[in-house]
Amino acid sequence: MAHCRTWARASHACVGARADRGLAAEGGRTVNEPATGQLLSVDSLTISVGQDLVLVDRISLDVAEGETVGIVGESGSGKSLTLRAIMGILPSTLRVDGTINFSSTVDGSQTAAMVFQEPSLALNPTLRVGRLLQMTWRRHHPGCSDKDARAAAITLMSDVGIAQAESRFSAWPHELSGGMKQRIVIASALACEPRLLLCDEATTALDVRVQAQILKLLSVLVEDRGLGMLFVSHDLAVVSLVCERIIVMNKGTILETGRTADVLADPQHEYTRALLDANLSRRLSMVHNEGETS
Repeated sequence: MAHCRTWARASHACVGARADRGLAAEGGRTVNEPATGQLLSVDSLTISVGQDLVLVDRISLDVAEGETVGIVGESGSGKSLTLRAIMGILPSTLRVDGTINFSSTVDGSQTAAMVFQEPSLALNPTLRVGRLLQMTWRRHHPGCSDKDARAAAITLMSDVGIAQAESRFSAWPHELSGGMKQRIVIASALACEPRLLLCDEATTALDVRVQAQILKLLSVLVEDRGLGMLFVSHDLAVVSLVCERIIVMNKGTILETGRTADVLADPQHEYTRALLDANLSRRLSMVHNEGETS
């Protein structure tokens, strides 16, 4: 199930605290409201263990309404930790400092939903996928009847490209392909009706063909629903397909940021150039291997 950060609401699937202006969280982290037009603003975010080991070092970023921002870097760069800090789901052994600003809706609440890498781990194997969506919808829409929640779940399944959604409502997770499972995870995130979608290596576990389908789906959903999206991946080519801006991270720090086209055309940091070279080599190898097997 996708984690949904809903201020002033918490359950096994939702974590968070009310975004009262100036509220100090454990470890010195504060949660405020950003400038108009910004869905999320992170300032000087630092994640550390004990007194000496800094995992993420004073990074700042923002996501505006309708904007797609990518964070790219190798494993261990701190990008996934950053998303988990934003969602408030880091282990208590880690110290989080800095400021995380979420915009508020009219009623003072704000939801950000997160889509994780492994759909098989994100879905409850003891729940039929339609029932999972139905329960998630009701959790975020108090007073909604079971019948209406079921209809909403079927609509969500259709929205994420699941054919014959009504007949697949009763499917078990193990009966679905990896791509279908990830579509269910995305539908679960949409059931929170978020304004901001956080994706942590959301296509990494999928083959190239299905990966392209999920990337296209995310792009369509973001555009049609006017969502902001913060998309994390180790693959610069993947990030460049769905993101308007790119943030390059390594060893817990931001090395370079800019418009996607500008970063790809004229990378300023040696690490970014190395990522570009590595991605080009990997893509050429994939094309070569596909040619040998065709």
